[in-house]
Amino acid sequence: MSNAANFSGTIPSYYDNGLGPNLFTFYAQDISRRVADTRPQNVLELAAGTGIVTKYLHRDLADSTNIIATDLNQAMLDIAQSKFSENDNIKFQAADAVDLPFENDTFDTLICQFGIMFFPDKLQSLKEAHRVLKDDGHYIFNVWRSWAENPFAKIAHETIASFFDDEPPKFYETPFGYHEIDEICETVKKAGFSNVTAQKLKHTAPLTDIPAFAKALVYGNPIAEEIISLGGDPDRAVTAVEASLYESFGITKNMPLEAIVFSAKKAKGE
Repeated sequence: MSNAANFSGTIPSYYDNGLGPNLFTFYAQDISRRVADTRPQNVLELAAGTGIVTKYLHRDLADSTNIIATDLNQAMLDIAQSKFSENDNIKFQAADAVDLPFENDTFDTLICQFGIMFFPDKLQSLKEAHRVLKDDGHYIFNVWRSWAENPFAKIAHETIASFFDDEPPKFYETPFGYHEIDEICETVKKAGFSNVTAQKLKHTAPLTDIPAFAKALVYGNPIAEEIISLGGDPDRAVTAVEASLYESFGITKNMPLEAIVFSAKKAKGE
């Protein structure tokens, strides 16, 4: 399985409504524009989640462009699909990013927003991306930088960890634990790609609803299940995370974020 975390049950709705506007929208707009610049006819989106990027792909790409949005978690795709009509040129399909169910040389461009960090075999996922791309095809993906550049994640992790004497829930280590640019670029090249570039991208997100964001930081990902499995109370965690967010961002209501956007190309004959 390519996604280490199970995003099901009520997680997708908290993810979409609480995390989406605060964390993902800005980067979704950016990566969609980058895809549009490649002028593709066939696009594959990996780890599409609840369709936050898919919405902008539909806006930015030509009407004739075929888009396939995939995710390992069907519950996330169900929300994504609900955002579109049957007339929209988008197909939704559950798929494993390390074992893609597509033929060789199928797509012009692949895109993955904040997904590769969850793939247990990152090199294999990149090899699969390379395989299904056409010659001269592009793979564009992004990852978060560390907790230092994304302090909300450190706040959430440390606040939740404070309720546990022994091993605390570790979910937030995964999405913010894969950010060494040189290491990632070397892995991308090892998978067969060329023209590999990386760009750091900062953003300041306005926090218009801190309570909703705090709740989503607990219930919008599998950490709530971790808390319960360790004998904790997710609602207590939400209250504490909310207080910590107010302490850090309550005056300005502005939250710093930083990601890295990677772009690579499949050269002819590779």
